[in-house]
Amino acid sequence: MAVSIPLGMLIWALISNGLGLTQTGQIGDTIGGTAGALINGIGLLLVYSSFQAQIKANELQNQLMQDQKNDFDRQRQEFQETMDRQANESFFDLTLKIVERFSEAVERQQHLFLDVPSISYRILNDQRITSSERMGATKLIGQEEFITYQRQFFILTEFFNVISRRINDTILTGDQKLVLIDLLDVSYGALVKTAIIKYQQIFGVGVVEKHPDDMYYNLDRQDILLFQLRKDAETQAAFERIPYGNEE
Repeated sequence: MAVSIPLGMLIWALISNGLGLTQTGQIGDTIGGTAGALINGIGLLLVYSSFQAQIKANELQNQLMQDQKNDFDRQRQEFQETMDRQANESFFDLTLKIVERFSEAVERQQHLFLDVPSISYRILNDQRITSSERMGATKLIGQEEFITYQRQFFILTEFFNVISRRINDTILTGDQKLVLIDLLDVSYGALVKTAIIKYQQIFGVGVVEKHPDDMYYNLDRQDILLFQLRKDAETQAAFERIPYGNEE
């Protein structure tokens, strides 16, 4: 319709100027060439317009798909964070209960830490008493107690090893680990240090360090493990407190 109106006006103008039928062939060629060019140009405009509309539609569709993906990733991350938080809380609560039970066991066995150094000293110096098992026989003072204490301490160290493995688990934060280690230090760590100090007082630091018996060695080993646990937890806690993107 837009093309036919200009063409009609052009034909009317040419005829009104006195053009005869003999000249209409040239007019037709002119009109055909002009109309073809106009039609081709309009076609190109329509194709370009359609192409631009398709590009915008594709961009809109891609944006919608990206928004959906972002929403899905956000929901998945929130779900994972919730699961991780629940796992962390459950693991910490259970470890805390284990530490509390361990502290109770240590409290019941505190005489072990207080008596072992002096018993070990008497055994080392071959102090004996008459045995009631057979006439004239003697036995080391406190030997049976010492063996019993060794067994009890072995059980405590195995219990402590279970706790230390849980504390070293990556699921716990550094601050959570420090809370657990503080509880261990108050009960177990304090008694271990007390026993070590009594050993050093009775035997002498130089003697006990050069020639430790099994109990002293194990006590010293437990003290070192507790120290290492605290050092690692403090390092982790300090790292976790650093804001993301700031390493200073």
